[in-house]
Amino acid sequence: MGGGHSYKIVFPSLCLVLIFLITGCSSAPRLPPFPVKQAESYQHFLAVDGLQISVEALFDTKQNMSYFGTNLIDEKILPVFIMVNNHQSTGSRVVFSDKIYLNGLNDNHVNSNDKLKAFGMKNSMALSESSAIVGGVPLMLVALSQISDSAEIKRNFKSKAFQTHTLSVGEQCQGFVYFRLPEKITHNANPSITIEVLNLQEKTRQTYQLPFNWEGDNK
Repeated sequence: MGGGHSYKIVFPSLCLVLIFLITGCSSAPRLPPFPVKQAESYQHFLAVDGLQISVEALFDTKQNMSYFGTNLIDEKILPVFIMVNNHQSTGSRVVFSDKIYLNGLNDNHVNSNDKLKAFGMKNSMALSESSAIVGGVPLMLVALSQISDSAEIKRNFKSKAFQTHTLSVGEQCQGFVYFRLPEKITHNANPSITIEVLNLQEKTRQTYQLPFNWEGDNK
């Protein structure tokens, strides 16, 4: 009898806990995906060698807040949306996430000929920001813990990141690359994005460059 009585008391309590956990998890804000449009609809577009490459840098505060839950520009981080479509090239192409660069900035440590490399997600959970020189190119790494304590923002930051893809004809890939900006850009910026693509059949690599408009405050 005593055991049955305890069961009647504990079971409703467990139900309440489960309901709380379920509603608590579902109430966590989910940030919307960045809209995927026709390739030529983005701000900057290049059609070459059977590829369609689109680039859009997010300087706008409202866009940053909408898609990332925080203003990355305030953190000196520039999110750049990249979309590559193997429209009609002969054979497959590999687009490397670690072969995308930001060019054309000037400050006391970076000149317009240097390339800023997008920092990788495998380094993004580091506890502190670091700077290293890789082949003469300043490489900036950013800790997600410095962006926000929100688990959803960190998850979203990583889930939207551009990943290395192998594209057959008719396939496309997209995502964001994130660049750590210099504290102060001392000259007019004339930025461009450089993307390296591998032709799997010919075992050759081709580099494509897309200039884009600089809209940042730290000019």
